[in-house]
Amino acid sequence: MLKTHSSSRFGHGRAGSPPPAHGTTILFGLPVIVYNRPGRGQVLISDHESEDRPGPGAGRRVVILTSAAGQEDPGYIRGLVRPGDVVIAADGGAGVALNLGLRPDLVVGDLDSIHPEDLERVRELCPVENHPARKDKTDTHLALERALDYRPGEVVVAGAFGDRTDHVLGLVLLVAGLKDTPLIRLAGARQEGFVLTGAARLVSFSGSPGDTVSLLPLSPVVTGVTTEGLGYPLSGGTLRWGETLGVSNEMTTGGASVRVGAGVLLVVRLEGSW
Repeated sequence: MLKTHSSSRFGHGRAGSPPPAHGTTILFGLPVIVYNRPGRGQVLISDHESEDRPGPGAGRRVVILTSAAGQEDPGYIRGLVRPGDVVIAADGGAGVALNLGLRPDLVVGDLDSIHPEDLERVRELCPVENHPARKDKTDTHLALERALDYRPGEVVVAGAFGDRTDHVLGLVLLVAGLKDTPLIRLAGARQEGFVLTGAARLVSFSGSPGDTVSLLPLSPVVTGVTTEGLGYPLSGGTLRWGETLGVSNEMTTGGASVRVGAGVLLVVRLEGSW
């Protein structure tokens, strides 16, 4: 469970026993509990309790659901969450969680993108950290800070590639500036990104032959770049700002890997050939 907080930023946690259920069903191959929302249909919540999950410090995965995750294929987003993962909803990501049958472990943000009935429901399911609308950090930034409190083995930001270019670039640069962090995956149905920095110096990922892979330096110089499974391989190579050497490589098999020695590198995989 999330460690206890006394800050007034937090709303209600688990309010006693859960609300009355109205049956069970199967969603994306998983058992879920069905609740009725008057006038808004049903909400389906995964039939598990976060108390049964291992505690912080166990190298767990944390999945952050952003508001933009609601623009992605529901099956893809639901498939990102594995048993035992911590689920943090950033503002409107709480509604995404409910619609996907997920019980978040924490909701964080200014709560301006959550339907009032969804907000009432998530307050019954998990802690809610409410921030003012006028703040110095985005909701996803706040969620990422909470995710790192778990000392996770990996963080997945679902819906990282939304329709706000400023938010996408802001998130990439935010992650690039972090130190001693685990691998952070920026996840979308047709594209995904990995920022290799700090403790995360190697990434292995799956895809299909012909998928486009670009290696973009986020520091002036990135050295010791070594790739496997790409059509234009690098072995101890160097990538620099202002050069496009790493753009539009391609996968030759169903898996590839990229390793860096020093510097900060963004690895982007796009589905298919572009």
